[in-house]
Amino acid sequence: MDKTPVFVLTDFLGAGKSTLLNRLLADSAFADTAVIINEFGDVALDHDLVRVGETQVARTTTGCLCCTIGGDIRSTLHELHVLAAAGEISPDRVIIETTGLADPAPLVNQLMPGGAPAIGLRDHLVARNFELAGVVTLVDIVTGELSIESHFEAAKQIAFADRIVLPKSDLAHDPGSIRGIESLRARLAALNPAAPVDDAHQSGFDLASIFKRRVYAPASLGDDVVGWLAARGGDPR
Repeated sequence: MDKTPVFVLTDFLGAGKSTLLNRLLADSAFADTAVIINEFGDVALDHDLVRVGETQVARTTTGCLCCTIGGDIRSTLHELHVLAAAGEISPDRVIIETTGLADPAPLVNQLMPGGAPAIGLRDHLVARNFELAGVVTLVDIVTGELSIESHFEAAKQIAFADRIVLPKSDLAHDPGSIRGIESLRARLAALNPAAPVDDAHQSGFDLASIFKRRVYAPASLGDDVVGWLAARGGDPR
């Protein structure tokens, strides 16, 4: 049985996760997606709420399943597994939306093989049924470089990404703004040369492709990522 791919979606405060998630939840192509979010906040949902243990679950009109993180991420994935085993859901993918100040290292360690140690049957079931397939980081074209300079978490989010998205490129109308995007792209390439950078407003941008099943390989992202994971007891292979 194929494992369900899990994607981490992150950005630094206000870069556009809520807008992208609302776009995703309105797309029928994501009807079989489970979205785990820290709090519903600005994510617009039209749903009937049900309770599943400590996890709040919401069904959207397009069929997506949304829930809030209850305890650690493994407990939430386990609850999704229980729902799937009971035939109540059949997600094609899981997307985890982090907070804007999140350090991605602990989350990646919980999701990747050889990361945080498994605790009991629950964690083994999660490892057998889910796999980390990608980390998607959104970067604001206006505040991105300042965030990188001022906040270590912003740089780490970029370093851990295997796909980077610029969601606000439509705000660049004058030559200065366009040059700013070019400068930001150069900064992103220096921090993470392995991750492709996608313009969310460029013709041909395919949101579904950002969350397409793939192999997430932290070791390919550079020595910093390897070191951060090893510091938390993870195996970056």
